[in-house]
Amino acid sequence: MEAASRSDIGAAVGLGQVLPPASRWTNSVTLTTRPLAPESTRTILDVGTGTGIWAFEMQALFPHALVVGVDVSLQSLPQPVPPTCVFVRANVLEGLPFADGHFCYTHQRLLAATIPAQAWPGVVRELVRVTRLGGGIMSTGS
Repeated sequence: MEAASRSDIGAAVGLGQVLPPASRWTNSVTLTTRPLAPESTRTILDVGTGTGIWAFEMQALFPHALVVGVDVSLQSLPQPVPPTCVFVRANVLEGLPFADGHFCYTHQRLLAATIPAQAWPGVVRELVRVTRLGGGIMSTGS
């Protein structure tokens, strides 16, 4: 495994505070840093997409992937939207409107101030639920 960066260590520490002890997990979770492979990354989710800039950047890097952005409001999105980007109005606190394991990679950042502390365990469970087994999740505060 590659050496973890400071943000990866911060994410791991944060997950340790949100998730129950590993002995209580029903599935094992492995924290790693690895690049996304364009040939196998077909679906990407951006939770709390805001202006959609991260989704647009990922669409440019992964032109064959379907990139989906979700947010409680879609009014900040610029037009036109690339054809492989889809934006859905949804609230992660109420559950995401996607099937279990639908996404290869799930991204969420900058929601620390908008999600109540007691809601984070449910948010993390929801990110895990929509991410396929073996997929990747990135959740950061900055």
